[in-house]
Parts: sequence; C-alpha cells; structure tokens
Amino acid sequence: EAHYKYALTHPMEETPAMAFGSLFHCQVLETAEVEDRYAVAPICDKRTKAGKAIMAEWLPSAEGKIVVSESDMVQVREMHQSLILHPVARDLIERSGENEQAIFSEDRDTGILKKGKLDRICKNTNILVDLKSSGDASPQGFQKSVFSYGYHCQSAYYTDLATEQGLDIEKMLFVVVEKTAPYNVAVYELCPHSLEIGRRTYKENLYKLANCEMSDTWQGYSSEIETIETHAYIK
Repeated sequence: EAHYKYALTHPMEETPAMAFGSLFHCQVLETAEVEDRYAVAPICDKRTKAGKAIMAEWLPSAEGKIVVSESDMVQVREMHQSLILHPVARDLIERSGENEQAIFSEDRDTGILKKGKLDRICKNTNILVDLKSSGDASPQGFQKSVFSYGYHCQSAYYTDLATEQGLDIEKMLFVVVEKTAPYNVAVYELCPHSLEIGRRTYKENLYKLANCEMSDTWQGYSSEIETIETHAYIK
C-alpha cells in the first residue's frame, strides 16, 4: 500500500528493460512508427575527433526521438522476424484488429476508475493479445513469469475491463518472444484456475485501494517481528 502511494507522486523512471520492451512493442505492433520515434546511435568512439564529427552530423536527425543502440534495434528486428515465422503468433499479430487501445471502466463494487492499455484486440474473434519479451519463453519459464509478474491478474483484469466496456471478449492470449537467439516464440492461454486466482487477487487489491483512499491510510510492512516459514517446495 505504501509503495503504491509513493508511486502516485514519484513516477517510476524507465528501466533499460522497460525501454527495450517499449521498442519491441513498437517494432511489432506499430512498425511504421519506428523510424519516426527512434533514432539509432552510430557506433563510434566519441572521445576521438572522428567520433565527435560523426555524432555532430547524426544529432540533428535524432532530435525529438528516443535514442537506442544499434544492437538493441537489430535485436528487436530479429525477434520480430522470428515471431513472423511462428504461424499462430503471426496470425494473431497480422489479422484485422486494433493495437494499443486504451480502455476505461468504473468498478461497480468500489467506484474506482479502472483503466488499461490493450496491446491488441483481434476483430471478429473475441481475442485479446498481449505481447511479451522474455528471457525464457518455455512453458515452465513462462509459468514462473505469470505468477512472478502477475500476468494472471493482468489477464483477468483486462478481460473483465474489455467486457465491461462492451467488447465481446472470449479470452486473452500471450505472444511470448525470447530476447536471445534463436528468439523462440510461443503462444499461451492461461487455464481457468489461474484466471480465477488472478481475478480474486485483483478484486482484493481494488478493495484495499478503496479502503486506503477512504481512510487515507497506506500501510507498509508489519511493525512487529515476523517469523519466516520454510517454503512448501523445500519441505
């Protein structure tokens, strides 16, 4: 709760991983916008006279753009090519649909304004698509990511949010591309039990948020000594 309150007034700085994810999303979902939004920094030694001259010539073309390294740009393009070679992933990305759609809905139980940004809505198929870059896109690896990063909550939340806004949504699929060669690709759907847990969790969090806003009390961790139990998988 205290972390959330702090984040409201102290926006998180973009990490290299977040910046890479944004570049990858733009490359796949808004390919035509890449050159307008990003500038690839030339490879040169900026300490030398020649390097300084190269940078001076390049800088005007980068004005107003996000600067990225050549290695990152090559990497996201190779990831994109790998995605295109996966028939299911390619169909989900290239079939008729809308990308980067912002949606809003007021929660009926708490009155909180819920909002989200959907990576992709596939028209006439009732499918939401979420694009992920990952260090491990295997079923076991992505399963860990689901519960580490709350993708099960995201899936339930976005599906409910889209439905509440009048969209006829059947399911949400994750298109996952590994960030290292050979850039393996996989498409996943979460099981009903995972979605049930995710839905329960995000609704509990909305209630917590509503209570915090009403009482203006934002708790941190316990002020008492706590005992850490042995995790179940170690026993």
